[in-house]
Amino acid sequence: MSIHALVYWICAIAALSGSHLIACLVLPTDWKAPRPTLVPDEACYLAIHDNIGLDYYVLRHGLAGTHRHIHKADIICSSSSKGLYGFDARLLSEKLSTPGHPVRVYNLSFGGGEGFGFLMEVIKTQDLRDKILIADLTDNTASYHLTPMAKLAMQTTRADAYKICVEKNLGSKREWLLQGALPRIGFTRERGFALKKNVKALFFRDRRTGNWETHSAERSHWARRSKYDFEFQAEQLREPFLEECRRRNIRIIFTSIPCEQLYDPEWGERTARKLGYAYLPIDPDGIEMLDATHMSETGRTVYSTRLAEQLLASHFGTTAPAILPTSN
Repeated sequence: MSIHALVYWICAIAALSGSHLIACLVLPTDWKAPRPTLVPDEACYLAIHDNIGLDYYVLRHGLAGTHRHIHKADIICSSSSKGLYGFDARLLSEKLSTPGHPVRVYNLSFGGGEGFGFLMEVIKTQDLRDKILIADLTDNTASYHLTPMAKLAMQTTRADAYKICVEKNLGSKREWLLQGALPRIGFTRERGFALKKNVKALFFRDRRTGNWETHSAERSHWARRSKYDFEFQAEQLREPFLEECRRRNIRIIFTSIPCEQLYDPEWGERTARKLGYAYLPIDPDGIEMLDATHMSETGRTVYSTRLAEQLLASHFGTTAPAILPTSN
């Protein structure tokens, strides 16, 4: 290396280091926040990174070992993010199983206001059949639609999905390692230039149950009833959802997940009755919320326990005493 090149690189490194030092001194900062837990459990996988729902790719293609658990499930639960925070598949399985007859439950809910559209893409891609579907009747599931995240995930092959997940996992590990060691300069209209954390938060799902992690509420919110002012778009959903499930012997049981806003079980029951499906009402009293829409850890436990009790009391939505597979 020539002396001129050496001087150039020394100056460049000094300038970069100096600019970061000045930024650390003068810009608003919270970049030294502690690192979050990288992986809470070896059975978990990273579900979101860079505002990309990796669980869309993982669950559609059965990556990260999810394929086996989804296919073994006797019951699948689905909703928007209400179901991510509401359904506790592990607890439901525990409450519904009897000695010698395990009932396996899997949570196939998706965030971002997703409805039943992407659920059906997962069902078709994985060729799921002969199951019970606990389906939430709510604003996000009242019409057939696909969110932008779902549309992106549907454009990928299994190899594409694997590549995206590997890249995002490596990116999250890099950011985690740099947390508190090297700042990142960002710009927003509200704050101008500021140093920001490399990692804001990490969200994981359990590959065995589909469970999404939730937390204790910082302040108490409570689920309560309200009234819906819209109709269930039966014609939109009949062929791609209701009829597709019928052809696959996927028996639908409707319910409504309680929340602090937009929870109308009477609407849900009327809708289910009109469509000719079973409906399980859930008492919202005492169900704690993390925010206006999503349940806290305590709330999820109460809700899932009540849902299991309703399933057992109604013989899983029918008058028949035994409708689930009994083989291991």
